[in-house]
Order: sequence, then structure tokens, then C-alpha cells
Amino acid sequence: MTPASAIPARAGAPALVLLAVSAYTLPVVLTRVDDGDRSARRIVGKDVALTWAPAGPGWNWRQPWGGYPSWHSLALYGVAPVGLEDKPGYTPHRAAGGAFASDEDMQRTSLCRYLSDDGTTLRSEPQDIWRMPTTAEVVGSLGRDGRNAGCTWTGKLGFTRCATRPDKESPLWATDQPVIYYWTAESHDERRAYFVSFNGAANATYKQGGNPRHGYRCVRQ
Repeated sequence: MTPASAIPARAGAPALVLLAVSAYTLPVVLTRVDDGDRSARRIVGKDVALTWAPAGPGWNWRQPWGGYPSWHSLALYGVAPVGLEDKPGYTPHRAAGGAFASDEDMQRTSLCRYLSDDGTTLRSEPQDIWRMPTTAEVVGSLGRDGRNAGCTWTGKLGFTRCATRPDKESPLWATDQPVIYYWTAESHDERRAYFVSFNGAANATYKQGGNPRHGYRCVRQ
């Protein structure tokens, strides 16, 4: 039997860890730059200059189940029937003749292609104004303290090279939303697609995955 005197110490250890982490991260969170502007934003980054979609279906379109569309769903939006529903022939079950969405699908039928000129509405036909950003473009647009963080993607998974470690700040991120990852337009392999985190890491995960912290944002030149 565990001695009674040992229980408080063991129970207190996680609390001490949480306190230490909070003490380290809280000042960063409280000083994040957020101008509250959720309109379309022109962001000049490192070797990239793009306009990012405003609040609406082109930027973290929250679904009834509480999360955001998967990479797979975003890529296949324009496949009949147009929308985020499951599409015939596109499932991860090869035995049923299915397949994952590909980079070609993302270019040809992605949700971003259907955004109106102002980025606030989805049209029934492709508009070809907006698109999904590449991994390098998201990385190059990351910022900190209102300035570009000088990040460059080397094509490898993990933290990117940055002059300053970026943070979850506007105009690229919405600090009042749970999203801390953005999908990019590219596949890592058949099953996984790239995403970029607010602090400068580029990784890949299951294309049909999705959770309240995994979002996206369309761009235009």
C-alpha cells in the first residue's frame, strides 16, 4: 500500500510541471500581437507576398462537429456533388477501389477555387481566384511581434530555419480561435499531407484527419 505521506508529493508533481509551463508560456500568450482585423490581409513575408482570405469559408470554416475540414475534404470539394461530403471512389480503403486525394486533386477541385472574389462566399462553379498555399509560402509568412520571422523551409520535417521563432499572431493567425496548424497544398506521401504550426514547424499527418486545432487559409497573388 502506498504510504499516505507519499500521495501529496506524487499528486503535486503534475501540478508543479503545469505551473512551470504556464509561467513560461503565459507571458508569450499575453503579449501576442492581434489587431482584431479578420478581413483579407496582404502579408509580405520572406520571399513571398500573398493576400490571405478573410473570415468565412476560405479561412478555418468550422464544421457542425466542432472541427475543420480535413486536407482530403478540402482537396475534393469540387468533385460532384460539390461540397465537403464523402466522394464516391475517394476512400482510404483500397479493397473498395478507393484512393486518397492527391496534389492534382488539390489543384483541380479544392475548396479555394470556389471562393468568390472577396473571399467571403463559395460559388457553385470554380472562380480560380484563390488557392491553397504551399508549405514554403506558409513558412515564409510566419511572424512575431508584428514582423516577419524570416523562416525558410528546407523541405524537411520539423522546425524550420527562422531568424526569430514565430508565434500565433495576426495578420496570419486568429488568436481567438483554437487553430494552431494550417494545411498546405502539398502531399508528403499518398496518405499524409503537410501542415505548418504557428511556431514554425513543418510536419505531415493523415490526409483525412482533422481536429479543432487543424485549420487552413486560402491565398491569392
